[in-house]
Amino acid sequence: MNVPWEIALATGAVVYGLGVSVACAVSIRRMGRPEPDPEVVASAIASAPPLPVRSAAGVNLENVRAVAIDAMSVLAEISDRRNPWREIARRSVSPLDPRRHPGPLSDYARASGVWWDPSWTEDLAAELRSMRLRPGALTALDELCGLGYRLALIGCVPMEHAAALRALFGGRFEAAVFSSEQSALRPGRELLQQLLSDLGAAPTEVLLIGDTFASSLADAEGMGLPVMHFERSHVELPHRVVSLAAVVEQLGRFPRKTAKQSKAAADP
Repeated sequence: MNVPWEIALATGAVVYGLGVSVACAVSIRRMGRPEPDPEVVASAIASAPPLPVRSAAGVNLENVRAVAIDAMSVLAEISDRRNPWREIARRSVSPLDPRRHPGPLSDYARASGVWWDPSWTEDLAAELRSMRLRPGALTALDELCGLGYRLALIGCVPMEHAAALRALFGGRFEAAVFSSEQSALRPGRELLQQLLSDLGAAPTEVLLIGDTFASSLADAEGMGLPVMHFERSHVELPHRVVSLAAVVEQLGRFPRKTAKQSKAAADP
């Protein structure tokens, strides 16, 4: 059967085009890539806008007397996440934010208009059993206390988590404020103001360390609190605080005398 000349022509054009593309690709690969001009690269880097993260190096620590730490994102973790609050919110016609609800899980379900599921009791218990301190947390806290700094907890967590965190850390913290206990949506101005009131401190005297509430860090900066953005990833970036040990190292340049130390120095 004879092939129509239109089809033969189209096929030839396709084959020719593919051949030209392959030849061009091979030629490009064989061409050497010129090295970039170092001065041009340096100029481009210098003119680039800064990354949208906070710099630990730019924080004024000279006036800091207390350190407030985001409990769940920096100090503690839950290995067995069940999140019954999420399931209750999913079933609710008008879901509520559990982090600002001032009551236990059963009360949260009732307020959300959801029938209680007995399995949620075990889900909650499993979460609380799996709550652990992050490695090095207690060591860093003890070192900060040894340097004379006061410690505070802050967090955006449901009420059961807040109670578990208080028990987990014992009496290491002079103040602890949580969103569910204050009916606050997040550690914003309302919660930060309560923190300052409980510590009896000025904003410039309290360093806030956190990583999960970027908007709260902005609120803290607006109120005059120095902040450090805690970030375990991207450890190669110098403007991130990558560990509590790094915080201790920076604050170690400004040791504070405790009341006991001051009294001992005053006694003959």
